[in-house]
Amino acid sequence: MGALALAYVGVSAANTITYNASFGPATTDFSNGVMSLTLFDPTAFGGATLTGVTLTLGVTDTITSLELTNTAPGSQSFRFFSQVVVDDIGGGPSNSPTDTISIPTLNVFDTGNIVLGGTSTAALCPVSTPSATCNDIFYTPPNRTGSASNSLIVPGGNIANYLGNGSFTITGETLTLSTFSGGGGNIQTHQTTTAQLFASVTYTYNPPSSTPEPATMLLMGSALVGVGLLRKKIKS
Repeated sequence: MGALALAYVGVSAANTITYNASFGPATTDFSNGVMSLTLFDPTAFGGATLTGVTLTLGVTDTITSLELTNTAPGSQSFRFFSQVVVDDIGGGPSNSPTDTISIPTLNVFDTGNIVLGGTSTAALCPVSTPSATCNDIFYTPPNRTGSASNSLIVPGGNIANYLGNGSFTITGETLTLSTFSGGGGNIQTHQTTTAQLFASVTYTYNPPSSTPEPATMLLMGSALVGVGLLRKKIKS
């Protein structure tokens, strides 16, 4: 047991720490979503060794209000579809710009195929319940929300770029798209949409090797003495 104790002295398990940042919610579209993330400072962890870096980036897009109105004299069948594209979100420190992450197009809201009546009908549709007997419909409440995220394990050759006692920034922009299928160009829309960007960096590191405390040294020494006495007894 004493020999085993000596073999494992100074061996430390890897630790992790995560820093988070966000931008928004802000009305779309925006092109200046700046987020600041902390670099890994070994001195703040007693001289730890950085062994890995993972970046995570994401977006949440919310339609807080949506009104669709049929302006044609007769009923119109159509489909309303909303999505958001996040562009240029990513990038590590300035000396490691290739550490970027793409987030797939986010589908936020899809009415499916619906029918709204003509303008000769003044009735307001019940919330989220379109029909051919009403021509003006609101989709609020509830809010329509979608989220997407993606992660990147930074290549080993770029890990050193995340060392320092400051921070690095990530910027992103959104492009929200609304499309119609059908409706003959006679559908008006009043839409309020916001988006929030979020980012995190997770560092994996090894703490510095620890020095055995005096009490530990005493126990180890006693164990070795015990082993020596046992060997002496066996020989005699």
